[in-house]
Amino acid sequence: MSRTSSLTSIVVRSAKFMPMATSSKRRSRQRGAIEELPSGALRVRVYAGMDPISKKRIYLSEVVPAGP
Repeated sequence: MSRTSSLTSIVVRSAKFMPMATSSKRRSRQRGAIEELPSGALRVRVYAGMDPISKKRIYLSEVVPAGP
C-alpha cells in the first residue's frame, strides 16, 4: 500500500478538521491533525518529536490531493 493511499484510508472527507485517532485504549494527547484545504485536498500534520540540537518541535506534513 502506498503512503498516499494509506493516508487517504484514515480520512473522513466530510469533516473540515478532525484530530487523528490514537490506537491506545486510554486517553492520550492528540499527536496530529487532518485539515481540509479550500481545494478539497487534505493536509495531514503529525508531531515527530524535538530536535535535540535546536530544541525546536518537528512536524511532518503531507498533502493528499482531492480524490474522485
